Amino acid sequence: MKVLVITTKPDAHVKMVARHLPEWEFQIFDPFRFPYTNGITYLFENGKMEISLDKKNLSDADVVWFRKPNYLKSTKFPVSENLQEFAWNSYKRSVIWLYDLLPNSFWVSRPNNIIKGGNKLYQMQLATKLGFNVPDTLVTNNVTEVERFRLRHRDIVTKSLHNEFVDDGGELYAMYTTRLPAEEKIDFSGLAISPAIFQQMIVGPDIRVTVIGNKIFATEINKKGTLQNEVDWRLGVADNRKLKYFSTTLPENLNEMCLALVRQMSLEYGAIDLMRDNKGKYWFLEINPNGQWGFIELQTGQQLSLAIADLFRNQV
Repeated sequence: MKVLVITTKPDAHVKMVARHLPEWEFQIFDPFRFPYTNGITYLFENGKMEISLDKKNLSDADVVWFRKPNYLKSTKFPVSENLQEFAWNSYKRSVIWLYDLLPNSFWVSRPNNIIKGGNKLYQMQLATKLGFNVPDTLVTNNVTEVERFRLRHRDIVTKSLHNEFVDDGGELYAMYTTRLPAEEKIDFSGLAISPAIFQQMIVGPDIRVTVIGNKIFATEINKKGTLQNEVDWRLGVADNRKLKYFSTTLPENLNEMCLALVRQMSLEYGAIDLMRDNKGKYWFLEINPNGQWGFIELQTGQQLSLAIADLFRNQV
């Protein structure tokens, strides 16, 4: 059996799953290193499509695992500046055209479904329809709308519309969810050109729910020390002393809602972020259709990698 993994190296998640499938072949396509180290070819001949990577056949992949591929920026192409955008578009299309092919392979998950699932407004509408509690949310570039929202909700949080890093002279910075206290004056001067998400603030422990096929793994994440004053637990992922992880269970109806959410998004995997407020009420924050899970397994011992291996096995 063959698994085609679309990701950018290094990716520790691949080894975590591959150890459960020692007889399977794992072939990696890294768009970040293509076209410098990989050569991809599509040959449509006699009514049949053949796809190869460095002369290795991709057309017979039993499973395609869409992990975390990165892409080159147009400025990295060694051509004159007036040709960089043209070269980049050719490069990008030669990669993403693959994502609509291999109809007989089992995809975890189809990139088009992952992209749609990453739409936070779509997530909120679907989650509400399924019965989740969803905080009041505003997405705008209009400062007046933000100030009205703050007056109604007092303390709110803000987050970016995407997960791209900020490159500051070679240093990469992530934009984390941040509290905007009601009493603090905020400079929104850049909002007009960079819309943002503003949301009713929920206080309580974070719950990460990882859905793999029909299996659910719920993990409570508690912030410790100085991190307790922050909103976003991801600030502490690099320092185990700042976070405490432990397996937990959800009410059965909430389990069913999480499964239904992933299913209705046509995904095979989803990482759902919930919060449980001080009254025990669960709130849906978002779903990452392709979120990381290795740290959950390492911190809790939950066998997520085995669940993914089983998902592959059961579909071929």
